[in-house]
Amino acid sequence: MILYNTSFHVITSIEVEFLEWIKDKVIPPSVGFGFKQPLLTRLLTSVDDGCSAFALQFMADDISYVEHWEAESRHIVMADMYKRWGENALAFSTIMEVIEV
Repeated sequence: MILYNTSFHVITSIEVEFLEWIKDKVIPPSVGFGFKQPLLTRLLTSVDDGCSAFALQFMADDISYVEHWEAESRHIVMADMYKRWGENALAFSTIMEVIEV
């Protein structure tokens, strides 16, 4: 199982609009690519004053879902984010393999 995490740092003044964008424009197409169990969280540590930080996570059965997403749609979603907010919203993604414990 693969965990796909994207962390976002946004200025606080756009937080409400940004979260609406995540819920309306990011989660639905991600699930359409086969990602499962979307989880949106707020980071409570290591956040600069005037900023908010969030993590959006999905599960995938295998790496092929992530590769397909990154090849076909990730750049479209990120371009939309940068068009809307420029450097007021930043993101980076991490791909992790889940290890059973």
